[in-house]
Amino acid sequence: MSSAPSREPTKASFPPAVEAVAEPSPIQRVLLEARPFAQQEAVDRWVEQGRWPCYWLMPPSPNAHLDRPDTGNQRPDHPTSRTGGIRGQPITWLCRLRFGLRESETVRFHVSADERYRLWVDGRPVGRGPERGEPAHWHFESYQGALEAGPHEILAMVWSWGSSVPFAQMSMSPGFLLAAEEPWLERIATGHAAWEATIVPGIEPGEQKIGWGVGARVRFDARLLDWSDQGLEALAWRPAARGKQAFSDTNREGMEMPLLTPARLPAPVSAGFDPGRVRHARSIDETGQTHEPIDPTLHDEAEARRWQAMLDHGQPVTIPARQGRCVLIDLDNYACVYPAIGVRGGGGAEVRFSMAEALYCQEHPSREKGDRDKIDGRYYRADEDVLIAGDGNRVLFTPWWSSGRYARIVVLAADEPLTIERISLEETRYPLERDFGFTCDEPRFEPASRIMFRTLQMCAHETYMDCPYYEQLMYIGDTRLEALVTLISTGDDALVRKAIELFDFSRLPEGFCQSRYPSNRRQVIPPFSLWWIGMLHDYAHLRDDAAFVRRHMRGVRAILDAFLACRNGDGLIEAPTGWNFMDWVDRPHWKHGVPPDGEHGISGPIHWQLILALEYARQLERYVGEPEPAARWLRCADELTEVAWSCFWDEASGQLCDDQERRFASEHSHSMAILGGRLDVDRQRLVAATLVESKNLDPATIYFSHYVLDVLAKLGRMDLIFARLESWLTLTERGFRTAPEKPEPSRSDCHAWSAHPLYHFAASIMGIRPEGPGFAGVRIQPQPWKLRKLEASMPHPRGVIRSHLEQVDNHWHARVELPETVTGQFIWRGRTHPLKPGRQELVLKTS
Repeated sequence: MSSAPSREPTKASFPPAVEAVAEPSPIQRVLLEARPFAQQEAVDRWVEQGRWPCYWLMPPSPNAHLDRPDTGNQRPDHPTSRTGGIRGQPITWLCRLRFGLRESETVRFHVSADERYRLWVDGRPVGRGPERGEPAHWHFESYQGALEAGPHEILAMVWSWGSSVPFAQMSMSPGFLLAAEEPWLERIATGHAAWEATIVPGIEPGEQKIGWGVGARVRFDARLLDWSDQGLEALAWRPAARGKQAFSDTNREGMEMPLLTPARLPAPVSAGFDPGRVRHARSIDETGQTHEPIDPTLHDEAEARRWQAMLDHGQPVTIPARQGRCVLIDLDNYACVYPAIGVRGGGGAEVRFSMAEALYCQEHPSREKGDRDKIDGRYYRADEDVLIAGDGNRVLFTPWWSSGRYARIVVLAADEPLTIERISLEETRYPLERDFGFTCDEPRFEPASRIMFRTLQMCAHETYMDCPYYEQLMYIGDTRLEALVTLISTGDDALVRKAIELFDFSRLPEGFCQSRYPSNRRQVIPPFSLWWIGMLHDYAHLRDDAAFVRRHMRGVRAILDAFLACRNGDGLIEAPTGWNFMDWVDRPHWKHGVPPDGEHGISGPIHWQLILALEYARQLERYVGEPEPAARWLRCADELTEVAWSCFWDEASGQLCDDQERRFASEHSHSMAILGGRLDVDRQRLVAATLVESKNLDPATIYFSHYVLDVLAKLGRMDLIFARLESWLTLTERGFRTAPEKPEPSRSDCHAWSAHPLYHFAASIMGIRPEGPGFAGVRIQPQPWKLRKLEASMPHPRGVIRSHLEQVDNHWHARVELPETVTGQFIWRGRTHPLKPGRQELVLKTS
């Protein structure tokens, strides 16, 4: 086994981010079964634990591309090579290593960057990363494959965009790392091998006005860099500056650079996405103004056909000098994509690419969108990537993806004609697929299910996200519902476990989790910490993983202690400091989603949510074998129930009020009081009657409807469940391709907390639910209401649960299949039928 250094350029040394490649790279992402550098994890001296024999590379000076190429006399760690990437100052740079092999060998290496990287081996794209995490648990990806004898090149584009980064992007200090164990350490690892680096001119943050929190779009000036081999060679390549030594997250001695931990998730989906159909095309003048509503009388059908032929068949479109075009494309589905636009000639021409979820009925700041299929007379608003063409052939691309249903291309040719040769889209998302689900004889359920699951897919990437268009942040309240739908729809729970862990890592000294994490801007929504307990409770019941649950029980106890520390002399909870968001209720006394008196006073919904969380915790403690804290949480729940009932129950109105003055009442308090399970029979009957009969309660919106639906299923009020589901069953006819954040006018058209009815299709209508933690038993209690045929499947830790129910004449026929060793019960209109492992059939009476 031997190697031979090579300085010869390799073929196709830097294809763009989404360039089509005829053959996939032999180097592929792998998930590790064991950590690398295991010997460093087990050393006796604590200060050496987790110390890797590799080093981070630091970026060159931001102005290095203006200097002459390095002569080879500069020390790799010379301080002038490490002045780039100051926090707040964006920088994009390239790292490359050229080496040769005398014979074919298999290589494995591990890659990370602060903040992001894009990796190629021998000109073929290999991966993007690192998987999003936080500084104390910073991910690296592992790659492995066979390399043939001959010259090779590893190339990485790295960017650290300072204050222009998304809120979800945490960072410490710009750097790039490629680590390898023997026999590859000296040959390819950063800090050992002869890596070079250079600034990438022409790629910098653009503007960001609409997509709050997602970071800047990109401005890409291809005049400043020729992506050919010759153009790359002309850059000011220098020996890469060696920075700090790399450490894994087992080290506790300091954090000068992020602490490394293996990537948890499989590689994201990377596949071509149909670029859709042209809905509107028109000429524009050289000012490029496109703010007016879409006028169908300006539509140029011949121009639209030319662009459609380019999208479908790759037939080039040429824009004459000093002319402009504006083209609106309908993807006919929601997508998260990396765009690539191939152009020829037209140096200095401006190409603006953007995506939107829908078009608006009125000018800014109106959020009214109406029918999402309509475009005529509507306003298009979106943040744009600005791409400037250079001479010759160029492929213009963006480092980060865009999202939405509609794409718009605005082209302003300069002094020479510009030819658009192709537009390609590469879909990206977590590889979440719907393996289990629900079908029935109501035809609207299936398209609604597809829309909701597509919503979940679009909000699942390196973490869950509240929405892909506006914030791209993982919030606890949203994620609890996203995780719940994931657990009942797929056998893949890697993203669920990662979410639970990241929120646990976010915990602050007083005990609360941060409401969104990872995030470079701290925010605390105390009620969301209680929903984190609910998320762990869901996982504990739908999976059998007591060890994982046990590791996070310290966090459960810390949250509950933080809330209980807010008790006043009367035993009531004073609203914790922070944004006590509960739901986007459109009432004056619900300010910014906070229930009455939830900002500084004594609020009913907060009490009932805490009681519910105490019940979750009691069950979890018993699951992990901790009866003493379980007894404590039960005692606290009963004490709080008594003082809350005395404070908030109003006998005159028959309502469980939200405030001490008993002016307001909501579905939120009534639902959580029932779900908490600490009301006696008489009190529960009173609260339930008010919930289902009163017209005066502040209503839950899309998000919190999950908890209302859960209560209605418990009460057997399927008529009310089906009435509430109308909002989802009519999504298709209103033009939606994903489910919105809240009732109209909704800001976001893709918000995965709105996918929660998928859970209720299987768990409330078909009635498949676990009997206790670990899915130890199964309870199936169908409530079909007007349905006459329904079928559902759900993953179980030991297999799959399948249930079929159909009315035939005057009887119902049920067919149930349980995994081996799993038993349960089938409950039908008050009568219980035992279920055994395997397949069984039941004939049931209609009434």
